[in-house]
Amino acid sequence: PKIKPIKIPFYDWVAKSAPNSNSLRGLELLFCYVYHMKGTPPMAKKIMAYCLQRHAETADQRLQFILDGIRRISYDPVVLNQDGWTTKKSESAQGALGGAFLIGRRIIWQRYEALVIAFVRDEEFGCLWKAVWVEDLDTFDLEADELKDAMKKWDNKQAKLKRNQGSRSSGSSGSTRIFNKLFSVDGIENGIILAAPSNKASRGVMWPARVRHVVETSMTAAGTVRRNASKNLIQVVFLAPFWNGEVSSASKVAEVKDQYSLGPLFELDRIDATASNIQKYPFDSLSIEQLQSSFRFLGLPKAVFPRYLDSHRLAVALKSYAKTHIPKVYSHDDENASASASLTESHILSVKAPIYPQVVLNLPYDFILNKLPHPSEHATAASLSDGNSICEATINIDYI
Repeated sequence: PKIKPIKIPFYDWVAKSAPNSNSLRGLELLFCYVYHMKGTPPMAKKIMAYCLQRHAETADQRLQFILDGIRRISYDPVVLNQDGWTTKKSESAQGALGGAFLIGRRIIWQRYEALVIAFVRDEEFGCLWKAVWVEDLDTFDLEADELKDAMKKWDNKQAKLKRNQGSRSSGSSGSTRIFNKLFSVDGIENGIILAAPSNKASRGVMWPARVRHVVETSMTAAGTVRRNASKNLIQVVFLAPFWNGEVSSASKVAEVKDQYSLGPLFELDRIDATASNIQKYPFDSLSIEQLQSSFRFLGLPKAVFPRYLDSHRLAVALKSYAKTHIPKVYSHDDENASASASLTESHILSVKAPIYPQVVLNLPYDFILNKLPHPSEHATAASLSDGNSICEATINIDYI
């Protein structure tokens, strides 16, 4: 007759077959193998040796010492540092994803609360964050899109708790909707930010976007302002997104220079106005070295870089035009901006954003970008240069 095998963890099998605490030979051999593996962190070796040499009364107690040691190795900061992880929180966000700046961030993963404890940039997987469940100290790794989803779940939970507290304190009167109506970001008066798209194909990266003014987003055909939109949502236009360049056929790919540049140059989106979704746009001018350095933090394929370059060319051009030609009505006047946001039932970011003339928004940007140098041309120029920084060609809207 056929016998169905029963599978149990290796350490359980060794412990059940051991007559005493000194008979866990199978686990000792496994630890010896890991101990002598190339690249095993020195502190991990010390923890393993301590687990095996520590005095134990029974085999079960010895097994518990070993399991505690394995768990300790997974989150010990010295072990993580020796293995290439960064455990110290940076003073500011590193690149578009945040990098080590997200260390210490509380998240929810698989329905349980956790804490981000380390960051590493892996050549195969891109940016990775290590987190630990608060309840049992088990660790796990997250990629950028997974971390973004985990942070969003934590933010949603906190918002729900605030709503519940507000409803208990105010009783049955008034609205219980809670949102950060005063959240703002430096440089919003120029209209350009880094934002996290709602499209899952974007892999959770922060991408250049233009914030639409409330008049631009909510005006009806009759000329009145629509008042049924969420006050914590803002409309943005992502500049030269890479995630919408869907490839329909192999022949189509052969006809284009960059497969990630097949999609529309602009994509409209609605996002929550929160610190996890929006950051200050960092550039006033561009250099190819600066962009390449920033791009490395995104964990994206190299083929995305031409689209990334185009997005920043557009962002710097629109930002420069707004700084020069568009009046800053509420740039340093949060009180009046908040009042205007209340009147229009919108977010303060949508009020502070500039109103670009239609003639500027309707320029043939596809044609203009095609006339600018391709990144491959920069590589050729760099090999011929004397080592000086190569300034990136930008779009001067005043001359068009």
